[in-house]
Formats: sequence, C-alpha cells, structure tokens
Amino acid sequence: MKCQIYQSSLNEWKPTLFHLNSKDAYVYELAFPDTEKLPFEVIEVVMKQSQSFPLYVYLETSESFVELFDDLRLQYDITYYKKTRAKDRWKIMFKINDSQQFQGMSPLVELLSNMEDLVFWSTNKQQFLTRNRWQGSGVHVNLEEGETLYCLPNAGTALAIFSKNTSFSTTEKVRALLPPERIM
Repeated sequence: MKCQIYQSSLNEWKPTLFHLNSKDAYVYELAFPDTEKLPFEVIEVVMKQSQSFPLYVYLETSESFVELFDDLRLQYDITYYKKTRAKDRWKIMFKINDSQQFQGMSPLVELLSNMEDLVFWSTNKQQFLTRNRWQGSGVHVNLEEGETLYCLPNAGTALAIFSKNTSFSTTEKVRALLPPERIM
C-alpha cells in the first residue's frame, strides 16, 4: 500500500465543510490509490514522527454512533471528552494521548469518514472550542504557529494536512515522516 504526496494550496480547499483562517499554511494530501481503505497504521506513523500527540479529535455524527463511541472511549481510557447535541447531529470532541488510543479509535474514525461525516483532529484543542463553534454550522479553525489540523476528506480516502508547523514546510519533510517503503 503506497502513498502519494500532493502539495496543495488553501484555494484548492474552498469551499469545504470547514473554514480555515490562515493564509500561509502548508497544505498536503496523502492519498493511497492502491486501497479503498485508509491505512491508519501509516497515519499513526505520521502522527508519531511529527510529534503530534496529544491529538484533539472533532467529530460530527448521527445519534446511532454515539453509543459505539462511548464504548470505545471507555475501552481505550479516553479521559477528555465533550459531547453536544446540535439539531439532528452530535458534536463530539475527545483527546488522544498516544498511539494505543489512536489505534483504538481508528475503526470509528474510519467508519465515520467513509460516511462523509466530519472528522478532524488537531494538535490544539482550542481550534474546536472557541467562538461558539459548537453552536454554528461548519467548523472554523484558526491555525497558529506550530499547529496542525488533519482532516479525512473525500469519504475518508485521503489524509489532508493543514499546518503551520515546519515539519510540513516541504515535500521532502513530509516524505521523511512516512516509512520509505510506503512512498510512491
């Protein structure tokens, strides 16, 4: 399962389901064309190599997945937790401290992203909590120096990276975050 790395721009991501308030972010898409399933073990390596833990995950989903989420949260000892109902959707945020918790939550994240629910994770929890984002439509993100936002667009078939962290400043640096045998 090989990975293709595409450098992109913020203009290519407008309009999307979220609003990124940053003009100078590094933007990449990691695509895995040989598979229909996003390889979370490779994404986990990127998270470790870029020193992104702890991660703050933001999900918007239907009520049918809230119970599954609660079970996984208890099983993998997810302590930071916020859940809010907004019309017919649930907005859920939780903290992932390490690789083990990331692996535990990946089946739910993968399932939701394949259904085109909103799935984001970030290196800064405030990106999802400020300015009444829990009540508004769409997600508004202010990306500060050193921060990174990850997103699963296109029904979970790729990993999009929006960053002001120098670990993502060049394609070569992004390539260095992946195992060499996984790069096309």
